[in-house]
Parts: sequence; C-alpha cells; structure tokens
Amino acid sequence: MSKPISRREFVGDATALAAGAMIVPRHVLGGPGFRPPSATLNVAIVGAGGQGMSQWRALLNGGMNVVAIADVDFPYVERNITGQLNSNNAQGKATGEKVKDSYDKAKKYGDFREMIDKGARDFDAVVVATPDHTHAQVAVRAMKAGKHVYVQKPLTYSVYESRLLAKIAAETKVVTQMGNQGHSGDGTRRIVEIVASGVLGTITEAHIWTDRPVNYWAQGIPRPPIGSPQVATPAAANAPPEQWAMRTVNRAVSNEMLKLAQSPPPGFNWELFLGCCAHQIPYHPVYHPFSWRGWVDFGVGALGDMGAHLIDQAYWSLGLTYPTSIVASGSL
Repeated sequence: MSKPISRREFVGDATALAAGAMIVPRHVLGGPGFRPPSATLNVAIVGAGGQGMSQWRALLNGGMNVVAIADVDFPYVERNITGQLNSNNAQGKATGEKVKDSYDKAKKYGDFREMIDKGARDFDAVVVATPDHTHAQVAVRAMKAGKHVYVQKPLTYSVYESRLLAKIAAETKVVTQMGNQGHSGDGTRRIVEIVASGVLGTITEAHIWTDRPVNYWAQGIPRPPIGSPQVATPAAANAPPEQWAMRTVNRAVSNEMLKLAQSPPPGFNWELFLGCCAHQIPYHPVYHPFSWRGWVDFGVGALGDMGAHLIDQAYWSLGLTYPTSIVASGSL
C-alpha cells in the first residue's frame, strides 16, 4: 500500500526534483569534446625542448593547460616550436600553433627549483622530461610540494632513487606515473594478446635484441677532446673521425668530437644541465641536445633506454617477476 504524503512533503519533494532537473552535466551543455573546468589540469613541464614537447602536445590535445615551463635552454625550445610551425603537415602545424600559443602564455623559469618553490600555486601537476640523471631531483621536489608527477622513463638514474620516489609518493599521496611509450603502444599490447592466446604454445625462453644503441643512440663512446679553440693544433682540428658508431649518429657525434671544448651557447645553462648528480664536466656541444644518453653521467645506457621498452614486453606478456640471477658481459 502507498504511504500517505503530506502537502509539506509533496512540496519539498517537488522543489528538490525541479532543482535536480536544472543541474545538467557540463559536458552535455558544452557538446562533444567539452571538458569542464573541474576536469582540466594546470600542468608545469620541466625539460620542454625534446621529449617534453611531445608530452606538451599531448596535454594540449587532451584539453589540459600548460601554465609553467622550466628549462635550461629556452632557445632550443623555441627552435623546436618554430620547426613545428614550419611543418608541411597541416595537423602538425596546427598543433605547433597551439604549442606556440601555450608557450607565449606560460610562465618561464630557468631553474625548476624556483618554479616549484615560487610558482606552485599556478599548477597541479609536473611533467619531468629532463635527462635521466635529474629525474629524481625534480620529481622529489614536486611531490614534496604536493604536486602530481609524470616522469619519463627510465624513472630514475639509480635503484636508490627509485625507492626514494616510491617512499615519497606514498607519504605525499600524490598521483604518480612513469611515462613509457613502448608499454602504452599497440605493438606491446598485441604481443601480450598473442602470448595470452596460447597460439605460440609453451614459451620457455625469450631473446631480446636491439640495434638502437649503435644506429640511433651512441653508447660507450669516449670523452670529447678538452681544450680551447685558440690553442688547437692543426692535427687535432683536422683529425679524422673515429668510428664511434654508425650512420647518422656516427657522423653527428664524430663531427662534434672534432670540436674542442668551448663556451655554452647563449641561453643555455650548462651548470643546471649538469645538476647535482653529474661530475663537473667541461661543456662540449656533443652532449646537448641529442647525444647525452651516450655517457653514463647523464643517461643509464642502452639497458635503461631500450630495455625499458623491450624487456617490458617479455616481462608483461609472460607474467614474469624479479630475476633470480643476472650475468653481464661486454666488449670494448
């Protein structure tokens, strides 16, 4: 049997119903693709010229705001933006225009510490896309400031730093993620699907191989010469390039090796590039912006570069856990 309803209850319920009908989700009012302000993050990027610019484009295409940028070489950032604006691809050029507009509006800092300490009220999260050796420095400071962090792979330069980041993330309760394009890509997911289907039968052994350290990232190469262009001898200046690597990297690195140490270009802060973890290495154009990963002062080598992608595929698809033993060998 229905329960009798008083006039007071009826009026109250009707008023609540009318008020509820007036509350329409913002995405309905805004139409397809509309993102309400409550779902939009204000993001800061540390290291925006290389991989950070890829994240920058993705953030803007996802409806987020890039409101602050910290970088040690803004001329390099600006050259890359100009390159996008000059793209022959219409979509790439349109994205470049969005990046340029975002860049013009964003606050710019030459030191990430100043950005986090003084500009923390401006942003909710930080993207860390610096060379490997400074990932932990930036991420720790950002998390302690209460900021969510997205850190490019490899997560850190050392096992200690990884454990430290996990500890601080748990203490601060911020949202964290390591960026790994290989893990997120369709190719890796397809490998997992194929293995899970059983079509390959019982898998007892996996071999992982890449030529990237030779053909793309130069690895294990010696230090460039140290000296002053004013005192360079003709023999040193005209020495034939040694075969450190192959193809494009071989030519680029070898040509840079012929240049003796010099002053950093205008707008590039070499001391901040070194950070607190690298040795006091004299500036040389071979290190920045491309080939820094070839030296363990800045990068973690081929294993941290490509292993983060390729070993992950076997690890994920086969449901592996931590190794029980590791044997390493190398050659000079």
